[in-house]
Amino acid sequence: MDSFSTSHPSVPLLKDVIREFRDDELEHLDTAVENYSQRAPAHALLSTVVGAGCQVAIELCKRF
Repeated sequence: MDSFSTSHPSVPLLKDVIREFRDDELEHLDTAVENYSQRAPAHALLSTVVGAGCQVAIELCKRF
């Protein structure tokens, strides 16, 4: 993110929002791992379905 250079005034705010979101998600991941989330029934299946759905959404967004 730091290598992204532009003179648009909203870029610093956007960078802060992205960092905050990233930090929140990493905290959620740490909490899940601490509570043995991977032992949940069908965890691998659900993770695969969610990951595939995200990839589809990303590809769709690239087209529009």
